[in-house]
Amino acid sequence: MKIFQFNNVLYNGNINRDFYLYCLRRNKKILKHLFLNIWYLILSYLFVGKKDIYEKKKFNYLREVTNLNKTLKEFYASPRLNCYFDFNPDVIIDKAPAIFIKKQFPKTKIIGYTFDDNFDVKLEKYNKDVAKIKQADALYLSSRKNLVDVTSNSAYIVRNKKIKYLNKRPDFKKFRNIFGILILSFIVTCFSFLFTCYDLDLTMYYSYFEPKYFY
Repeated sequence: MKIFQFNNVLYNGNINRDFYLYCLRRNKKILKHLFLNIWYLILSYLFVGKKDIYEKKKFNYLREVTNLNKTLKEFYASPRLNCYFDFNPDVIIDKAPAIFIKKQFPKTKIIGYTFDDNFDVKLEKYNKDVAKIKQADALYLSSRKNLVDVTSNSAYIVRNKKIKYLNKRPDFKKFRNIFGILILSFIVTCFSFLFTCYDLDLTMYYSYFEPKYFY
């Protein structure tokens, strides 16, 4: 089974961005959703309870798109687009609306975003659908950071139809966690040294970092 990413692999660009800009040129009123999405993005970074709000809300502008199916058809008919529809994927997985992808791959299994009546993303459903895919013969992705949690025999990076084989799938999350622990440990150690004597003695404090103690 061959699994493809849609953005920057089958579609030359980011369809989430491109379709929004296309709709914005036709309806200036959806500009407000740009500022709303910036606000949602800030909330998702600042509050743990709001971490998914941006991902769930970022397609709310589709509520104001008149005749979405017709607009998508006209969007794909634009001569500016460069899409690579000569690939034959078995499954397409991407954080893009499934309706965007099905227009060009109606017979392919699509795992993408679906919406409720308010055009909020059903994020839990997307995550469950991805989790059901356990094994693939090959993954075709736009970059290493987009590696999905699917076991595969091989993985490839695709850019402008050029395919590069990935012989390793490094666990960046593991390295990031180790680096974070080391930084945190260093900060805690520095603060601990401040309380080694009753009065703050900077001369003594700096002496703890003399090179001779690290030999």
